[in-house]
Amino acid sequence: MYHVSIVAVFPFTLFIYLRTMFPTVPGGDAGELLAEACHLGTAHPPGYPLFTILMYMVSEVGVNVEGWTPAAAANAACCFFGATTATVLSETTYRFVSSELGKEHDVLAGYAGALGGVLFAFSPLTWEYSVGAEVFALHNTLVAFILYFTVSVAVAEERGSRLVSGCLGALFCGLAISNQHTSILFIACLVPYVAFVIFVRGKERRDVFLTLMGAMFVLGLLPYLYLVWASGRVTDGSWGDMTSFAGFKKHVLREEYGTLKLAPSGKAGDLTAWDGMLGRTLIWLLDLRMQIGIVFLALAVYGMVARAGEGLGSEGGRDRGKGRGRGRERVVLKGEKKKGGKKKKEAKEMKEERDDDEAALEEFASTGGKGKGKGKGDNNDLKAALLLTLFFYVAIWNGVFSNLPLEVPMAYAVHSRFWFQPNMIMCMFAGLGFSIVLQRRPNWIGARETPGRLGVIVVLIAAAIVGLRYKEADRSDADFNSVYGKAMLDSIDYGSLLLSHTDLDWNTVRYLRKCEGFKPGIVHVSAQLLPYPWFQRQIDTGMFGDVVFPEILPGVSTSRFSEGNKVLLERFFEANHQKYPKNMFVDMQGISDSDIQPGGIWRGWLMIPHGLVYRVEKPTANVLNELPNYFREIEEELEKLQKLLVNVTPKYSSGSWEFACASVRNDAFYQAGLNFLTYGLEVGKALQKEPKLFTLYLDCLRRSTESLAGLVDVLVGQGEVALSYPPSDLVKNAALSSVKNLQANVAAKKIEGEGAEDVRVIGSGMELARKTAKVVVGAYLDVTLEESDPGSFRFFKGFYEQEFQGKENEI
Repeated sequence: MYHVSIVAVFPFTLFIYLRTMFPTVPGGDAGELLAEACHLGTAHPPGYPLFTILMYMVSEVGVNVEGWTPAAAANAACCFFGATTATVLSETTYRFVSSELGKEHDVLAGYAGALGGVLFAFSPLTWEYSVGAEVFALHNTLVAFILYFTVSVAVAEERGSRLVSGCLGALFCGLAISNQHTSILFIACLVPYVAFVIFVRGKERRDVFLTLMGAMFVLGLLPYLYLVWASGRVTDGSWGDMTSFAGFKKHVLREEYGTLKLAPSGKAGDLTAWDGMLGRTLIWLLDLRMQIGIVFLALAVYGMVARAGEGLGSEGGRDRGKGRGRGRERVVLKGEKKKGGKKKKEAKEMKEERDDDEAALEEFASTGGKGKGKGKGDNNDLKAALLLTLFFYVAIWNGVFSNLPLEVPMAYAVHSRFWFQPNMIMCMFAGLGFSIVLQRRPNWIGARETPGRLGVIVVLIAAAIVGLRYKEADRSDADFNSVYGKAMLDSIDYGSLLLSHTDLDWNTVRYLRKCEGFKPGIVHVSAQLLPYPWFQRQIDTGMFGDVVFPEILPGVSTSRFSEGNKVLLERFFEANHQKYPKNMFVDMQGISDSDIQPGGIWRGWLMIPHGLVYRVEKPTANVLNELPNYFREIEEELEKLQKLLVNVTPKYSSGSWEFACASVRNDAFYQAGLNFLTYGLEVGKALQKEPKLFTLYLDCLRRSTESLAGLVDVLVGQGEVALSYPPSDLVKNAALSSVKNLQANVAAKKIEGEGAEDVRVIGSGMELARKTAKVVVGAYLDVTLEESDPGSFRFFKGFYEQEFQGKENEI
């Protein structure tokens, strides 16, 4: 019966995953990984060769199936990996539980195994990364197999079974390292344990086992040869130069990207007290409570400390094995008074069980203490090995490897992806705890009389978990990254140069161009790759056409906030502006906006908001004459974004890539509003000398207020707005713009009375200006503490009291 429950895990999980998978390319590294797969390139360190090879084969299917894309095919493949993980983990949990409870409890162990697999598969974190093309779905599958073959070695009764399980386990260890390096933290504990079981407890010959297992491990590492081959092809946008041993070692060990660290040196941010090993472990436990629920977390802890006891058997409810029948009888006799006939029947059962015990003792003695097979209590070292692996992983990961600041939502999301491995073991122990509870208290659900009732309970638990989490986990509507990338490419004409800095812009656009053939006629360059010495190989091939790459100077950096990176971008713009005078673009996240001066000037370059990017050009001698053209360009691009990515919250919260897409979309409106506002303030300074500029002044403030007030409306209506900037900055700038706009409209009324026709048309929105100013300034006063900015607060408060208090009927 347990086989049915475990086998059912695969189709059930796969069906749910396919129903909820991403329809297009997900966020994060998915775009880059798929792009490298589509053109057989090399991904960022450590290269992920196994995933790249598999996704190349899958993407070929996606290209040749009508209605599919490479991303859709890759997402479906990861659903398959996720369902496989759930099934393998279920079987692993079953074998582990059976080794603890004894083989007479196969039914209970089988259902506990299925429960462990379902708990892991439908935890929010696992679910999210099993329905999109990322390395983690495959990583979970490989780690699940490592656990499976470890447990199989531990419970194997025959030499041949140990040999097969050991060799296959070694193969999957190599494959896991070829995909994701954190598997080493499991291998470091489980391999010595397997060696102990085989060579110490099993007394097997070392030469045979070590030779075969070593060969299988090396076989699993062979995908790394792909990196050498692919690197020799020199594909544009790919990482590294692995044609030499030094280059191969540097890439595989992440020497440029942060060996044994998530973030390169100097990029992790300031670590707080919560960022120590104990603090991060507590954060993991708090997250685990959300992943599997407080009840199953408690069962997992119980499974760690409890020992299997008396309870449900598989033969008509009658326990068999040393001491269990007598122990159970004592509990019954203590709690109930029995009638004579029933006592005789139970006495007969006790006699039969004593006979069984004596037979077991004789067998134990005759076999030198080994017995025929492994039952309850024979594999306590397996439980200890799993606990050691869990504690080792948590300690080393939290204390050494992870250096991201967890108070940053996106950094927290990246860090959490490496909790899969300890979560697997916790789900196994949750299954064990569940089984021990029911073994000791089977009458709680009537499992002693009707073991099938236990299956119904497990099915109901699985259905409840899926039902409660389905809506939040469903990614079938999450085409935001594809929409975002296409919107960016649609705004850029053929023959243009696009310089991308962040993963959000580089990865998604790169996938669309390499895998789906969007906008092949533009030149796309990664600003993050420019500083690396091996990038010169790509330049030398001429694959970037007439783009000029300046010499890399000492002190260069890939951080947009560093002076070295700013100098690099300046020199890149200078080298290419003559060939791309009006069609050179850079993503908004690649420019440190704190350096942008009034009028959109960044270190001598004009940054014109152009949808999701900046268009870069040299400022003209008289920028004011060009403003009407700039304004048309800005508004045309904003009009295209008006209906895109409008509302992703609350389903997609801060830290998700969907939220990031919406943030940059809103950043486009915010930066456009600031651009209009700063131009308006600059024009206002020139009004005394050139009164004819008043029309332009009023136009700047109107456009600025429209762009900023729209974001404030979202903030007021929803309590949150997806934006890369603090809400306090938004409401302050929007309040300033709306006040200036209202004041300009008041002035326009006066000028209108003097017969200025051109101003009358623009200044006719007095009522709208007053309504907008009241809402926006009121929002500023609501969200701002006076002590945080006393000067501005007093100004806006005074303005609001003067203009609106006691004048509600005028608006």
